[in-house]
Amino acid sequence: EELAENDAYRSWVDSWCRGPIPGGEDMEEVKARCCRAFEASISSCKDGSTVAFVVHGGTIMALMEAFARPKQDFYTYHVANGQYILGDWDGTAILSCGKSE
Repeated sequence: EELAENDAYRSWVDSWCRGPIPGGEDMEEVKARCCRAFEASISSCKDGSTVAFVVHGGTIMALMEAFARPKQDFYTYHVANGQYILGDWDGTAILSCGKSE
């Protein structure tokens, strides 16, 4: 609501959020940052561990686009509030993933 009358924000939303966030990152920078953080976090997990990442939907979409196999588009992985994606990490990719309903 605070940004509803902000022209820069409205322009960004009207472009389907494809340009840089006013005063911030563009989508490719966001995706790259999310992937770096995931790789750093997952690298410290022991093989066979069960791990959960509680993150925003955009982060889910970025990680799945980059690491899920078979490869699919960013927006394929959109989840509603409270939904999740469960998958198996093989050291390089997320396999056997499924979305909660």
